[in-house]
Amino acid sequence: MTTPEPTTPETTAPEATTPEPTAPGPTTPEPTAPEETTPEETDSKATTPEASTSEPAASTPEPSTPEPSTSEPATTGPSTPAATAPAKAPWTRVEPLAEAQAVAVRVGGDVDHNTAEVLDEGLDEAMAKAIEAEALLLVVDLQEVGFVASTGLSSLIRVHNAAKDKGLDLVVVLPGEHRLSRLLWLTALSRILTVTNSVEEALKQAPRNPA
Repeated sequence: MTTPEPTTPETTAPEATTPEPTAPGPTTPEPTAPEETTPEETDSKATTPEASTSEPAASTPEPSTPEPSTSEPATTGPSTPAATAPAKAPWTRVEPLAEAQAVAVRVGGDVDHNTAEVLDEGLDEAMAKAIEAEALLLVVDLQEVGFVASTGLSSLIRVHNAAKDKGLDLVVVLPGEHRLSRLLWLTALSRILTVTNSVEEALKQAPRNPA
């Protein structure tokens, strides 16, 4: 007796069915609740600018023309001394005064070491005329003199001593405000020489010739 072999029933794969497409119907979006924002966040969003990621374009500066400066440039070197006025050549003029009772020598200009001989010649000429006219007063008018060097001061002392030896009185005319008045005071010549402010004052000191 034989046992029949079991038979496996055949399985058939189900046929794939393609679903028929259906027309999509209108879809209603789901409502979303708005986000709640605080006033601070609102202000910060309104006032805070977004950072710009783009770099600013580099601009080439236009060359500017410098304006001329009106201020004087500062001097760094040694200052140049102010120019001094050129020396005036000395001169003398001899003339009789008070009906030949006195002889005056008027001196002008600047008397320095190189021109002191001009003063000497004028003083000697006045001395000679005073002796010739038998005058008793010799007037040396220095009102128009601008400068006298030490050589010129020595000439005044020399003629003062010579006049004294001849019996003549010597008077120097020099106003108190003149620049040379201080020089005579500093050199003590004002103690040796008789100094007056004007020729008129000098003539008042002239002794009268008895002849």
